[in-house]
Amino acid sequence: MEYTKNILVIDSYPKNNKLVFNFLTEMKNEHFNFHLFVGPSCPKTDFASDRKIFFGPGIKNKTGNFCFLLLLPLLYSWHLFSLLKIKHKKNIKTLICLNRNEKIIFTPLAKILKIKTVWLELPENNYKDSTAINRFYKSLAKKAEVVTFLDLTKNIFKTKILGPDCDKKIHVIHPGVKNHRERQDNLFSNLAKADHADFSRKFFSIGTVTNFTQPNQLENLFQAIKTCLPVIANPQLVIIGDGPERKNLTWAAKKMEIDSLVWFVGEQPFLGKWFDSIDIFVPVDETPALANLEAILKAMAAGLPVVGFRDHGFEDLILENKTGSLIETNNSEMLARQIIKLYQDKKLRAELGKNAREIAEKNFSLLKQTIEFKKVL
Repeated sequence: MEYTKNILVIDSYPKNNKLVFNFLTEMKNEHFNFHLFVGPSCPKTDFASDRKIFFGPGIKNKTGNFCFLLLLPLLYSWHLFSLLKIKHKKNIKTLICLNRNEKIIFTPLAKILKIKTVWLELPENNYKDSTAINRFYKSLAKKAEVVTFLDLTKNIFKTKILGPDCDKKIHVIHPGVKNHRERQDNLFSNLAKADHADFSRKFFSIGTVTNFTQPNQLENLFQAIKTCLPVIANPQLVIIGDGPERKNLTWAAKKMEIDSLVWFVGEQPFLGKWFDSIDIFVPVDETPALANLEAILKAMAAGLPVVGFRDHGFEDLILENKTGSLIETNNSEMLARQIIKLYQDKKLRAELGKNAREIAEKNFSLLKQTIEFKKVL
């Protein structure tokens, strides 16, 4: 009889890493039992065993770095007791760390207590920092198994952190999504139902998902939409997401005189039904976070061609001339040409969408991601 493996997941990110917790939830029924230490500001997860603890100040600037290093001896003492207690109480054999704070705090403690440590390196992680914190981080990385979600992240981590001879310590596990279609009524689907049989012919819809915080190409997409107007009579841009820059971007669309073509629809918990009313998908974030990867995969699963940016990690998901196309950043003319090409060639659009759906189901399923992660554990 196969025994249940108890694993401690530690996550101090203030945002919900949904893509991570999706496959952990899938694994709960596969002889794995997860316990969580999360930061005070982390959102509630579906795991019943969440425990909120303090991981020290955020390591984002010189002040944060200094305060974290100052508190580190106290954090070690405090969390050694916490880790020792949960190890014996829950028979913890493996530790999974997501953020830099917990990796620095818990990796040496896990080594002392002979607990296997797995680091999840997210696509949005920054390795350019040259402070003492980053040097400390490099030395601890050799004590852990490392999992990345993109080949680009692996290459950067190997170059900046581990060194060129550490391939066996880094595992690339591409993200996965469930293959079912989500359902949600929205403005566009209601228009389609309300005796507008020719709605899809009247409008050519471009969709994107963004959180309006990290560097993005949304203004270039605005310019591309404007460039397309002589060829595409009725384009519309559907922007899903919210954030502090939304007001400025709303003004940018108005300034370009395309505000009547742009729909800011806010955050949406279910993307599937929105994608039913979209013709192509254009991710605008220059550095893909996990949430961006999830949106791209859901767009592919919905049968949408995807136009992304070259040399930013999208190559793992978007195959040139097979599921979409890759273009240079800051090039609205090239983006406009790709949009026009897909608008004019309906057969190509359908073929790319069909390929995207098949590849999403075959290579980026939640089941495949779960199987690969089980091998690491």
